[in-house]
Amino acid sequence: MDKVDLTYLVRKYFEAQLDEGIRKRVDRKNPLIDWSAMSKTYGPTVYLKSKDTPKPKLNVLFSANFENTTQKPQVYTLRTDRRTKAITDITFNKSFSFDGQLHGSLRTPDEKYQAFKVEYSRDSGNRVYDEQELKWGVDSEITVTPGHCVRAELVVKETEYSGEFEEVVTFDGDVSISYLHKKDNLIVETFQDKVAKIFITKHGFKADKAGRPTFTITGVCKRKVGVEQFVNLIERKESCQTLSSNLKQGTTAR
Repeated sequence: MDKVDLTYLVRKYFEAQLDEGIRKRVDRKNPLIDWSAMSKTYGPTVYLKSKDTPKPKLNVLFSANFENTTQKPQVYTLRTDRRTKAITDITFNKSFSFDGQLHGSLRTPDEKYQAFKVEYSRDSGNRVYDEQELKWGVDSEITVTPGHCVRAELVVKETEYSGEFEEVVTFDGDVSISYLHKKDNLIVETFQDKVAKIFITKHGFKADKAGRPTFTITGVCKRKVGVEQFVNLIERKESCQTLSSNLKQGTTAR
């Protein structure tokens, strides 16, 4: 994975400007970097080579059988709550960081916004994994005619997707750095300069038409999420035991 450490670039850029007198007096390993005057603009997330097009998958979360052995229609209540997980698994091939954190924002293939800001070390992995709990529920009345069995299923339609993406980030503004004295930790000197002078081509950046440095984040996003629920009813003029057996054997049309 190609990780560009903006903190490292800023430190090296300004350190090269220190004269010999300041070098001897200041703590060059722990300068104070101020990012507040720097802006980041994230472009749209573009999905490129899709390994799998978004496709629905039906997942039965709950099922119950209702059998009427009387001579009159019977009404039963179906009430249940179930939970699934929306999973986002992002692997970065190229990214940037500063102050020890991976920064970014992107849209997942199902267009649900997913923002990320994950701490990492220089030797850590290149993955962002997120799980969110989704709650599904049903509260319905089911009428069963005499001599029939009704099988009710709470079904959730899930989509799964895996695709390569890229996203262009545009930087603008300034970055400043302050050097502290080795002995008393007082500020000796503060420098400031435009990010366009620091984030240059040899570090993986490209200049846009306005001369602002841009960086392209790339990676693979895998997404699994429930998008719809419904109750599937199967009614047959047979016992629930027979209906269940036939469903297992695939001999009853669903």
